[in-house]
Amino acid sequence: MRTISPKPNSLMPAIAICLMAISILLLNCYPLDTKSKHTIYALKYGESYYPAKLIHTTLQASRVKINWLAYLVKDSRAGLTLIDCGFSDANWVRRFQLWNFKAVDQILADMGVQPNDVDTIILTHTHFDHAMDVDKYPRAKVYLHKVEAENPQEPLVAKRLQAVRRSHRLVTIKSPTTLASGLELIPVSGHTPGSLVVKLQIESKLAVFTGDECYSAAACRAKIPLPVVSAYSRANNQAFIESLAGVEAIFAGHEPDLQNGQWLTPWVFRYESLF
Repeated sequence: MRTISPKPNSLMPAIAICLMAISILLLNCYPLDTKSKHTIYALKYGESYYPAKLIHTTLQASRVKINWLAYLVKDSRAGLTLIDCGFSDANWVRRFQLWNFKAVDQILADMGVQPNDVDTIILTHTHFDHAMDVDKYPRAKVYLHKVEAENPQEPLVAKRLQAVRRSHRLVTIKSPTTLASGLELIPVSGHTPGSLVVKLQIESKLAVFTGDECYSAAACRAKIPLPVVSAYSRANNQAFIESLAGVEAIFAGHEPDLQNGQWLTPWVFRYESLF
């Protein structure tokens, strides 16, 4: 990293350095939890406003604030799993007017996690914001629906998946599949033809990572389906939302209101009481 010395009559670089030091201090105070079997982190790599007509929301507004999220699941036996991996292309950041942007691999680095440390990546679907950086993790086995692997939603993602396929790390599924970590991959095909969700049973409780089948937990609790423009199959999406009636924890792909935990840095939220 290039060191920037404060210019005369300017406090901004000095302030930036102080903020960075504070972030590092917080991360040192809150390292990856090694006590519980599963530790779950939301990695917020950006924020933006988004047209309400393109998502489902309980709010009455033309534009709503959303977070751009990936999730990290640490399992004491099966290592580190990323559920979606975000993107780092500055053109997309500008196009969607994101602020507080930091790429997922940079967030992980701040947590002491290097690309080689990631064991598994699960792609809920192949839109750019969920899958673009999939080739940044050279050791990770990558799971996604067979339909998404054969016909990615984003052409640039197709190129990244080719690199993963060449290294024999791509695993496609067509039916429910349970990994060694206990994470269960469930095809839904509501948002995209091969979109999937991830279930995690913790004792007698159930948590679900929804990808973009749910943009927020509140919308799904209210049983609001995706709008037609954002759904491959609104019927499949509606059926999935109905199935969430008994689910204790919903981790949505663009959750604007993260709860039951604490912010360790502006980009890392650790869940502490899921249920």
